[in-house]
Order: sequence, then C-alpha cells, then structure tokens
Amino acid sequence: MPDITDEHKAALKNYDMRFDDPALQCSPSSLVRVWSEPSGVSTVVVNDDTVVIRHEFMDTVRTIHLDNSTPPDDYEPGLTGYSTGRFEGKDLVIETSGFAAGVLMPHPGILHSEDMKMIERLSLNDDGSELRREFEVIDPRYFNETFTGSNNWRRTSLSLSEYGCVELGGRSNERSSIE
Repeated sequence: MPDITDEHKAALKNYDMRFDDPALQCSPSSLVRVWSEPSGVSTVVVNDDTVVIRHEFMDTVRTIHLDNSTPPDDYEPGLTGYSTGRFEGKDLVIETSGFAAGVLMPHPGILHSEDMKMIERLSLNDDGSELRREFEVIDPRYFNETFTGSNNWRRTSLSLSEYGCVELGGRSNERSSIE
C-alpha cells in the first residue's frame, strides 16, 4: 500500500468496500484492478496508430494512441483515462491521464484523484510466451510517493469471452440495511 496523504485519508472515511467496490456496479474500477483479476483473459492488438487492449474482466476495452495525440476537446475523464504510447525497442510504454476520480484498488481501499497519471511498460520475454507489465501511479493529491507494481501473464489458447456482469442490487447492497 502506498504512503497516502491526509486528503486520501479523509476520502477513505466515506469508503466502505462492502458497498463501494465498483464491481458491484459492473465496473472494473481501474487499470490496476483490470490487469490484476485472476484467470482473466486479455488481448493486445497492435494497429498502425493504436494498440487496443481488451480484458475479459468487466468487458473492459482500452485504446492507446501511438500518434502523440492529446484528448479531443470534448473528452470526458473516465475509468481508463486517455492513453498515448510509444515503442522503446520491443517494449510498449503507455502514459495515461484524464481519469475521473475513483477507486484504484477496492480491497483494501486505495482511491485516486482526477490528477492521477499512470505510466506502464509492457514487454514480452524472448520467446513471446510471457507478457510483463510494470506500472507507476503518480497522484500527488492522494499519494506521498509513486505507487508501483508489476504483473506477468503466460500466453494462452483461451479465447476472450464476454464477462456478462450482472449488477448486484437488493436490500443486502443498501448501506442503511447493514449499518
């Protein structure tokens, strides 16, 4: 867990993972979580001017722009932000900003502000059988330090399936019925 600011601590007072986990509303919550879900299949397709990453978890689709573009004037901050990328040798380096404030990791409860920026490096091992992702999360409003991590995946023959999330509802998901 990163060293968090007082502003983050104040925001956590309103966060209860029993009710505020974005998965309860069929949202993957963040780019950290969507890559971290176990047994999820992901695809990475490199095009001439974009890379499209699809994650099975919550049917998340993300586009990385390889043309150093900036968000369009009508861009609305969102879950996956606006990503630009470049190749450094065989590695893909992705820089993302333009996030809406939200939940970076629902368990144990790590939030992020709209000022968050993320840098990721995707690399394949020598025989192409394993993908490694290293990431840095920079959010000076909520973190006193850069939050870092990594994940590794083995190539699979499994196909990407529709997640088909069903939003949870009912009395058990109402704060007032539990508290």
